[in-house]
Amino acid sequence: MYKFKHSGSSKQIYVIISVDTEHDIGIYRTKTAGWSKGIPLLFDVFNVSGIKGKVCWLIEYDLKNGIVAANPDSEYFVNEFPALIQEIKNRGDELGLHPTMYDWLGGNNNSDTWDYKRSYNDPEFVYKLITSGVDEFQKVCGVRPVGCRTGAFHYTTHLATALEKNNILIDSSVLRRLRHRVTAPNAYYAAGDDIRNKSNVGNGILEIPTTGCIGKGWKSFYLRLRSRLLCKSRDPIFLSFYMHNWQALTTDGEVDKQYLKFLSSFLGLLNNHGATFISWKQAYDIFANIKDKLYYSTEIPST
Repeated sequence: MYKFKHSGSSKQIYVIISVDTEHDIGIYRTKTAGWSKGIPLLFDVFNVSGIKGKVCWLIEYDLKNGIVAANPDSEYFVNEFPALIQEIKNRGDELGLHPTMYDWLGGNNNSDTWDYKRSYNDPEFVYKLITSGVDEFQKVCGVRPVGCRTGAFHYTTHLATALEKNNILIDSSVLRRLRHRVTAPNAYYAAGDDIRNKSNVGNGILEIPTTGCIGKGWKSFYLRLRSRLLCKSRDPIFLSFYMHNWQALTTDGEVDKQYLKFLSSFLGLLNNHGATFISWKQAYDIFANIKDKLYYSTEIPST
């Protein structure tokens, strides 16, 4: 693990906020409200919280449908998605890739067949999937993705190598669940074979494990408690929190005032405890500047 030379400097709690921007899933009865209503609602919360220009919006991609047709039933997505992308860019926010790391083998909308294992033993498949995702992303978004988080935190073998070959230098596909320990700095350069391992070279893809999903209900209590404790760290620490665009809505597509209130309160809690909100690009530069202040050991971080 990394160990620090304490310098007595001011608190360095770096918080990264990102949104998995997806079509409505699960129990949600609507297909498109997460885009048409959810994203603007989140814009408003981020504006009030003072983190406009610091959020990374991750756009889903899979081999079956690709980005543009991520929800094939949604004319709204195809027709209006470019306007949302442009607004995100106008805000100064970042755009990242949210790929599904499975191989679609066939079927239809009611009966799909996926290969969940190929990404663990086929580096060429992983490279092809990431490369095709980046190419499609650039066509739709007009920029290359700044970072990546895989769908369902499916870490996949050789992901770091595939990302680096596509000039993506930041990843957040490792999840620190509530039962997992989080230790400073909660960031490391990833090995090419497995993003859960540290690189012995000391550069390359910066892995910033995700600290938790900003939700509501009983888990939100533990997320707040954990975050308060992590903000007391004496050492520099990077905390990555995420949410989904459709979480801003109820299952009927109405505004979820309870969720938005909790989100605003949670961001306020982090701010009140001395956290600094940063973008993914800023995180990469900050870590590069502090890495020489760390003692390095080959211990693999907990997952």
